[in-house]
Amino acid sequence: TSTFALANNVALYGGFAGHETHPGQRDVAAHPTVLSGDLAGDDTYTPQWNMGFGDNAWNAVTFRQTTAATRLDGFETRLTEAENSAGPDGTLAREAVARWQAEVDALRADLEAQAQEISGMAEQAAEEVASAGRTAEQIEAEAAAVAARARARATLAEIEAALETGEPYPALLEELQATAPAEIPAALTGPAAEGVASRSELIEAFPEPARAALAAARREGLSGEEGGRVAGFFRDTLQLRSTAPQEGQTTDAVLSRAEAALRDGRLQAALDEIAALPDPVRAPLEDWIAPARSRAEALAAAETLSQSLTEN
Repeated sequence: TSTFALANNVALYGGFAGHETHPGQRDVAAHPTVLSGDLAGDDTYTPQWNMGFGDNAWNAVTFRQTTAATRLDGFETRLTEAENSAGPDGTLAREAVARWQAEVDALRADLEAQAQEISGMAEQAAEEVASAGRTAEQIEAEAAAVAARARARATLAEIEAALETGEPYPALLEELQATAPAEIPAALTGPAAEGVASRSELIEAFPEPARAALAAARREGLSGEEGGRVAGFFRDTLQLRSTAPQEGQTTDAVLSRAEAALRDGRLQAALDEIAALPDPVRAPLEDWIAPARSRAEALAAAETLSQSLTEN
């Protein structure tokens, strides 16, 4: 029998007058749209008899294997067939009523199933929208973090330049603290107000305490040089000290290697050489060691922080 069979994923909307541009503008009550089973268009309704129903369709509309995207919205359906018509006494046959009711029930079941599927799809869409919102927030937060790390790296580069020249850097430190994701090491925050000793200052200041340390070693017989105290006395009197790096464990050799490392920019290596000297020999160098250690620790902290900002 003939029927309006809805194709899958097709949505039909009724209730239009013809001037609308959006389904929300239609008026279903004012402009009914009818899907009729009157195939020949000859149905006649009178108080005594209804005629022309013999060729009518059993089912005006059918849904088969459709998804939630398939819709029938804003239509009137007339489920008419010959046996669904009234008899001579104006009543419907019991069989006709049963078939008509079954058609209506089936249509309602289809619509209910579609409504449930649409509800599920709406919930899923809402979850996806919420997830997309969270993702957007995460992307924005990540972009802000990347920008903050970039500013922190730029500020840290300026601080490293200040460490090289020995200039104070309190304003740069405040900017770094505002942008860096990690806590700034104390080795960098401590000397910010006054700055650290520059490499040139440490090189220039090294010879005098080095001579004093060597003299103390010779007086105490701790220089490790041959000839004992007498030879040491003459070397001290003549202020003999190696300025080129020497091998061995004498005080003169250790100080010569420390000074060479200092001139090469290997400050920590110079400090390590000096740390091996006996306490009485190292004592004249303490006033030089303190600013040298402060500089070395600040440089090391800046390097570690720079690596962390780059890796993260």
